[in-house]
Amino acid sequence: MKCPNCEKEFMNKKSLSNHFRWHNGSMNKNSYKGINIGDKNGMWKGDNVKIGSLHDYIKIHKYKPELCEMCRNKKSYDLANISGKYKRDVNDFMWLCRSCHMKLDYKSEIRKSRGK
Repeated sequence: MKCPNCEKEFMNKKSLSNHFRWHNGSMNKNSYKGINIGDKNGMWKGDNVKIGSLHDYIKIHKYKPELCEMCRNKKSYDLANISGKYKRDVNDFMWLCRSCHMKLDYKSEIRKSRGK
């Protein structure tokens, strides 16, 4: 998807929507170049972030398919971590149906190690 104002490409609608708000407000693509975003921001925590905040970050940066990335049969609802290490890497997450998410977590012993 491309921003209609600046032609910048985005992986999902939410990212495009967040970007597009800059264009609809008092700022434009030239006026926010100097804002400290991501690792340039003093509040940036990198990989040392809580799970909820990390999921929010991944939800913005990873495209959400209609169907589960594992079984391809059911609607995807859950954002599941693959490695269990919760890295700030969109490739370490998958959009899964609830059933496949639970299977993945128990197979990789993520749920067992977290006591759930």
